[in-house]
Amino acid sequence: MRAIRTLGVMGLFALGAALPATEAQALSGVWVQVNPGTISAGSKVQVRADCLDNSNAATVTSTAFGTLILQPWNTLLLAEVTVPPSTKDGTYEVKITCKTGATASTTLTVIAGGPTHSPAPPPPPGPHTGGGFLAGAGGAGGEGTPPAVWFLSAAGVLSAAGVAGALSVRRRRRVTVR
Repeated sequence: MRAIRTLGVMGLFALGAALPATEAQALSGVWVQVNPGTISAGSKVQVRADCLDNSNAATVTSTAFGTLILQPWNTLLLAEVTVPPSTKDGTYEVKITCKTGATASTTLTVIAGGPTHSPAPPPPPGPHTGGGFLAGAGGAGGEGTPPAVWFLSAAGVLSAAGVAGALSVRRRRRVTVR
């Protein structure tokens, strides 16, 4: 029985040694990821990581972009960095060091050329749903009618309606008294 246990433990050690680094790191729960994994110098890279206890910041280092502090965000550690345009082509190690001392690494490949993605196009304009006179000049009363004019007009109409209502009630009282 002891021999079987010893063989089992030795098999687990052999399996751990045979695993690629990223799979071994995934088994420990600490990992780091760059997105995109292949970029041109001068482009932005998002770095995501998990240190098991993601309530503390962690340090990421790479010769591609230097040292970076990943901040807790939701359930992960996250940061974005721009790889300097002077970075030479090649594959660079990106290594995270957690507050607990645990480490993990991945690679970032930098290729020649400009940024691999173009900037996003501007958003489309909003729908044309009317004059929007409450937001500024213009609206149902024609272009250039300020909101103050609408307010004063509404106040005048309401005042006139109040006076007409009061006169109507007063006139009825006189008729019924006789």
